[in-house]
Amino acid sequence: SYEGRMRILVPRQFPAVVSDTEAYADALARLLTELHLALRRNGLVLFTSYDLLQRVRERLVGAVPLLAQGVDGPRTSLVERFRRGKEGMLLLGADSFWEGVDLPGEELEYLVVTRLPFAVPTDPVFAALSERYERTGREPFYELALPQAALRLRQGIGRLIRTRRDRGVVVVTDDRIRTKGYGKRFTEALPVPLEEAASAADAVRLARTWFEELERQEGSPPAH
Repeated sequence: SYEGRMRILVPRQFPAVVSDTEAYADALARLLTELHLALRRNGLVLFTSYDLLQRVRERLVGAVPLLAQGVDGPRTSLVERFRRGKEGMLLLGADSFWEGVDLPGEELEYLVVTRLPFAVPTDPVFAALSERYERTGREPFYELALPQAALRLRQGIGRLIRTRRDRGVVVVTDDRIRTKGYGKRFTEALPVPLEEAASAADAVRLARTWFEELERQEGSPPAH
């Protein structure tokens, strides 16, 4: 049961993901720094773009202990180093990190989804499938892209809860999940209801309070 073991938050006051890339990267870096300072737990940050991953990494180097795909090594070695890393480490990943990564218990306790995982329109396989849908009078976005992205989001969030004793918080920073009509397709794919936070700072506060309350209930010591 995911109820009581997971919380999924989306901050209302956050830059739009599709407008100003620099402002979005700045806001992400601030959020990740605040989460690190408040929680001191291991976190995975999922990207759909290596460009955004690099921009956020540049803003975090020296401020937060982190490992980044494409910079610090291949996936297997990154995951092993992340497991052995210091308390409160961040792992920035794209592509293959949305599935097949197994980090149970305290190895991973929060997850940040930076963008809804739609397929790249220029991907050859996706482009060919889209063309086939169009030829048969079907709508590629609603019948292909949207279901695929919703499934991938659920797979990504699944990195957080791998055993019955796992617990964690997800923060989704892509505001399209709450502002677009198709956002409902994503919320329906989530294992627990999506909760809106007033701001990024409020999302951090809610995450910290939730962990503290959970640990009081379980009688375990706080993370810091």
